[in-house]
Order: sequence, then structure tokens, then C-alpha cells
Amino acid sequence: METVEQFIDALGGTVEVANALDLAPTTVSSWKSSNSIPKWRRADLGAFAKVKGRELPAVFAQPNPAEKAA
Repeated sequence: METVEQFIDALGGTVEVANALDLAPTTVSSWKSSNSIPKWRRADLGAFAKVKGRELPAVFAQPNPAEKAA
């Protein structure tokens, strides 16, 4: 199974993803550290991934335990 870190690296890395989504690199870095992508960022990240010839892995589209509790 691909990790968030591996996926972001495949898209060009933290800075490239952050620039594409108009975010601070520290935000994208936190996704890598937590191995999760906030649900409100998944559509934008998925759209960027398509531009790069990738698909957002289905496992990243699933809520993480913290989101279920909220």
C-alpha cells in the first residue's frame, strides 16, 4: 500500500504539491507525517494528481479515525 509520503513524492514532492494547491509546504509535510489527507483537501489533491497522470488512491479517500470522531 502506498503511503501519503510516497504519493506526494510521486507528484513532485512537498513543495510542488504545496505550490499547486496554494498551501504552505509545512501543511503538506504534516500530511506526510500523519499519513493522512484532510477530507476538505482530497478533491484538490485528486485534481492535481490527475494533471500528473495519477489517481488519488482510494485508501486516502477514506476517513481517518480522527475524522470519524469529529
